[in-house]
Amino acid sequence: MPNPLATVFSTIDSAKRILADRLGNPIADLQRTLGRAAEDSGQLRQDMAAGGTTAQDAAERLASAFMPGGMIVGAADKLGFQAASKAKALLDAGISGKGVFANTGVYASPFDKVLRAVIDDRTAILNPTHFKADGSVKSSRLLGDILDHPELFKIYPELKNIPVLTMPAKWRGEYNGYMQGGKMYINPQLGHGRDALSVVLHETQHGIQDNLGMSPGGTARQFIKDKDTIDKTKELVDTYIKQTSVNPAANAATLTDLNAYKKTLDNIDTKAFKSYRNLPGEKEAQFTQKQFEGTLPPDYYPPDYVNKNASTAITYYDTTPEVVALLQRLGITP
Repeated sequence: MPNPLATVFSTIDSAKRILADRLGNPIADLQRTLGRAAEDSGQLRQDMAAGGTTAQDAAERLASAFMPGGMIVGAADKLGFQAASKAKALLDAGISGKGVFANTGVYASPFDKVLRAVIDDRTAILNPTHFKADGSVKSSRLLGDILDHPELFKIYPELKNIPVLTMPAKWRGEYNGYMQGGKMYINPQLGHGRDALSVVLHETQHGIQDNLGMSPGGTARQFIKDKDTIDKTKELVDTYIKQTSVNPAANAATLTDLNAYKKTLDNIDTKAFKSYRNLPGEKEAQFTQKQFEGTLPPDYYPPDYVNKNASTAITYYDTTPEVVALLQRLGITP
């Protein structure tokens, strides 16, 4: 039978070695992580006793203290990086971006003039007491209420005051979260565990972008001219396909046209979504989220992900003429 104490010390030694590879002060960071986990376990017992969290959510929340990755991107000078001026000088001297990042921890985006660095998200958690049982956010909540992230708010205290609201039902099939009018909207279907935290960090990245004038994110809708008309047309086309499918032999030509046009409309959504995902600010928020979720290596060079295929161009996918022509031929009034 293995010695349980030996197993514990072996695990801690392994953790120290991992932290030594990734962090400047492995012992201090290990103690901070273990201390945070201990604090969480006590709070979680209280939350569970009060019915404020489930056993599964408690396990995810406690485990999050030990999850790798997680980086929110911020302005290097705002983060107090003295290396920002050194990085600028090296970049101006023609040193490669990757070389400057390896030397200073600072990198540049080709899409704006803000030098960037990262904030560690590994100990960030959501406070379940500010969520209802159905995953919706309780009324009059701010980001500083629902998100426990001392390092972030020490640097950006103004982010604490971002209002956080439950996403309207009509958008829940299209988005997990979004920023609009200085407010953050979260899909209640995510609950208040790790999935929700991942989205909150993604949207917080957009909040930092707005705050510092970085390249912003966006939505697929901004790439489609008259998106509402196209969506309504898709519904009408689906209705007509069902109606004409009752007698396919008599309506073969019409069915062929309808199915072809349905595919065209679907392709428009696909192209618009891809263009939206390639916005520099959107890719930056994706990077933050992917690092948190552990789907990128902890030492990943941010521009390798953010800048690949990134584009600020807004190309409208406009099918209004085709929509009008099809509706007129079928006698449909949108």
